[in-house]
Amino acid sequence: MKQFLFFLVLTFALVAFCEEEAQAPVVKMDHKGIAEKAQKSFFSLTTFSASDKLPKEWVVTTNKDYKGEWKVEAGSNANGIEGDKILISQQAARKHGISTKFDQAFETTKGGLLVQYETRYNNQLTCAGSYLKLLQDFKPKKFSGEDNYVVMFGPDKCGGTNKVHFIYKKLNPNTEEWEEHALKSPPSIKNDVEPHVYTLVVDKENKFELFIDGESKAKGDLVEDFDGWQEEEIDDPEDKKPEDWVDEAMIEDPEDEKPEDWVEDEMIEDENAQEPEDWDEDEDGEWERPMIANPDYKGDWKPKKIDNPEYKGEWEPKKIKNEAYYVDENPWKLSKIFGVGIEIWTMDAGLGFDNIIVGDSTSKDAALEYIEKTWKVRKEAQKDYKEWEEEQAKTETESESDSESESESESDSESESESESETESETEEEEKPEKKEL
Repeated sequence: MKQFLFFLVLTFALVAFCEEEAQAPVVKMDHKGIAEKAQKSFFSLTTFSASDKLPKEWVVTTNKDYKGEWKVEAGSNANGIEGDKILISQQAARKHGISTKFDQAFETTKGGLLVQYETRYNNQLTCAGSYLKLLQDFKPKKFSGEDNYVVMFGPDKCGGTNKVHFIYKKLNPNTEEWEEHALKSPPSIKNDVEPHVYTLVVDKENKFELFIDGESKAKGDLVEDFDGWQEEEIDDPEDKKPEDWVDEAMIEDPEDEKPEDWVEDEMIEDENAQEPEDWDEDEDGEWERPMIANPDYKGDWKPKKIDNPEYKGEWEPKKIKNEAYYVDENPWKLSKIFGVGIEIWTMDAGLGFDNIIVGDSTSKDAALEYIEKTWKVRKEAQKDYKEWEEEQAKTETESESDSESESESESDSESESESESETESETEEEEKPEKKEL
């Protein structure tokens, strides 16, 4: 028994020692320093990881329809980096609105556009958007979905929607109305709890490129690959189809007649059926033959179709010039951008945003380099921490299993010792000589 207790105490001591010695792989990251060094490469850069508080230039809307709250916190799945924090939406089934207005508007007409930011979710999305809006002039405290945007970019998933939006707006010079142009074939989102980074580049060649985690996922032409552009000609809304217009290509042959032997009765009486001998009309009513499928049934007869001699073809209204049509030679020249807003309706809580960058297309290399120093470090740290947790759990399980095995072994040893003692005792009794009476 003393030997068993010794091994038990020793096992717990070893487990405690291992737990004390096993240090979690936590990375120390100078969020603020990295951002300050990179800031000069961009027009605007916001990192929420550098402070426990919301930056003063970011304003939560006071619009009464937006009841969702925002906090700068670690959130779930943040292990691996010391003090890691991001901007996180707090409630499900709420509208959330927050924005920042630049000190001066960003001009896209000089070098195109670059926008980049990170996302990280507490849980996988079921119905939520986590996109950014690059806004025209607006008031941050009253920010809402009514504010006009220049570009909408980022992940969105709900129902049949599962894509990374890229929509840009252009002012039609003929109608003086803003028209949306959405990417026809957007890539799917990354729907998990790992950190991801989305990058969009619009260059002076009227081309775009979209990256996810630093990898190119879509690129092309700003006109050909987007919908919403006006057609040069449109249907004349005043042109009406003539009343005598015949657009039926085939008609029934008026001379075709149904054959005399055509059978349309699907069911007939069973002539072979006999009235049961015990049938009582007073109780059972008048007996009728059961119905069976007609073997001669041919279906409903219809006259054959022939070409319509009066057919004039499919009617289409005549085309007229579309007064709204225009050719945009430089779709990359977007309107001035006055700020960045996050305006979302979400059925999921815990949508995180960080490292929001706005710049021009020449900042592409700097943006991809910034990914290496921030997102990649964050992703690797999270991966290492997760592997460490799994290894710790495995070690604890093995230690508990070994402890149980030792305990069972000691118990078996004691039982064997007791059994041997009993056997020896019995043997001694048997070997004692019998006393004989004289």
